[in-house]
Amino acid sequence: MIIYEIKPSKDVLKNIKKLEKSQKSKIREFITLLKLNPIPNCHDIKKMSSRHPPQFRVRFGKFRLIYMIDNNKKIIYLLKLERREQVYKK
Repeated sequence: MIIYEIKPSKDVLKNIKKLEKSQKSKIREFITLLKLNPIPNCHDIKKMSSRHPPQFRVRFGKFRLIYMIDNNKKIIYLLKLERREQVYKK
């Protein structure tokens, strides 16, 4: 079984600390799943079009987590965690 390494950005770590306890636990659960399967089918995950390299987004209520998978190095980069209104702005 292949286990991926998770590398969150500083902004993701900072924003996780600001979340409510219930949201934090959902995100931690999801990250645990990501280590084993980079695109688990038990969450609302979509591949984002027009992003290169390919990025994915997952919904957690009003928040969105954007991540990228490096299959060669077996690393998942957590890029952004923000409210829906803010996360898609560049």
